[in-house]
Amino acid sequence: MALTSCSQIPYVLVNAPKNPTPLQPGAVVRVVDAAEIPVIPENNTYLGTVQTNDGACSLENSAQVLLDVAQSVGANLIYIKKFSERDSRYSDGIFSPTRCDIVTADLLYVDFGGAE
Repeated sequence: MALTSCSQIPYVLVNAPKNPTPLQPGAVVRVVDAAEIPVIPENNTYLGTVQTNDGACSLENSAQVLLDVAQSVGANLIYIKKFSERDSRYSDGIFSPTRCDIVTADLLYVDFGGAE
C-alpha cells in the first residue's frame, strides 16, 4: 500500500475510526521507531496509519503533525514504520528541488497499565 498526496494537507490518514475519541489535553504520546524496537505492544488498539507529505516536509514539522493526528484519533503510541527522504516538493502545481522528510507510522492506543 502506498500513501501519497499532492495536496497542502500535511498528511494522509487511512483506516482511522469514524468518530474517534481524542486524547485528553496533556496526555502522554509515546513514539517508537520500528527499526529500533520491531515489536508492537500486545494490549493495543489500531487507530490508523498516517503518512506525512510535502505539506510537512521537515522532520520538525512531521513530528508535530504526527503528534497532532495521534492526539486527534486518541492514539497514545506512534509506531514509526518507515522514514524516507524525497528530493523534490510539490506545491501549487509545481515541483521544486527541496528535500522532504516523509514518515509513515501506525497510530495505536496501548494500555500501559498505569505506567507513565
